Amino acid sequence: MGVITKTAAANYHVTQATTKDSGSAYHVLPPVVEVYDGLNQYLLDSLDIGLVASGTTVSEFLLYLWNDKTGGEALKMDSVVVTVSLSDGAYIGGTDAAGQEAVDEKWFEVKSNGVMGGDITDDEQSAFTPVGGDPSTGGLSIGEIPNGAARILHCRINVPAQVSTSFNANPRVEVGFNAVPHPGFGKGHGEYFGG
Repeated sequence: MGVITKTAAANYHVTQATTKDSGSAYHVLPPVVEVYDGLNQYLLDSLDIGLVASGTTVSEFLLYLWNDKTGGEALKMDSVVVTVSLSDGAYIGGTDAAGQEAVDEKWFEVKSNGVMGGDITDDEQSAFTPVGGDPSTGGLSIGEIPNGAARILHCRINVPAQVSTSFNANPRVEVGFNAVPHPGFGKGHGEYFGG
């Protein structure tokens, strides 16, 4: 079994003990999560939806969810889940301004349909899924994302007619995943790593 620990340089230090060499070590990059705009041109830090009136749905917009768009040596993103949390990353205990009502009522809807890059199979989801809160109960599971590949997320905001939030809410979209080594990683240095 390999042991992965985060280092100060935001790389991961992977130690693979084997019968041939009990001190083998590799340095690999964690997944490089990047979200690009609907034209796949601009890396986004935030997305301003603007004011949305109660009882309306924002027109569908696209987000490109990349794992290391440059195709470097980042680990594969596996067990990927998309959800929405409060502005501080929590799922409960926040104010409506932090996004609590939007999280609880799952105003953010998403589907994964379309891919870019090689060695990736399209989810081909046809229906929107409302997401919000704990990823295990309120998130949308999508397929793995190898390095140099992306999933195209179709998104919309659907605000119910009766809401208590009468001001800007600032929830955030979160992507959860497990990091998985490349096939053949550590070849010749043990056969159990990643398996």
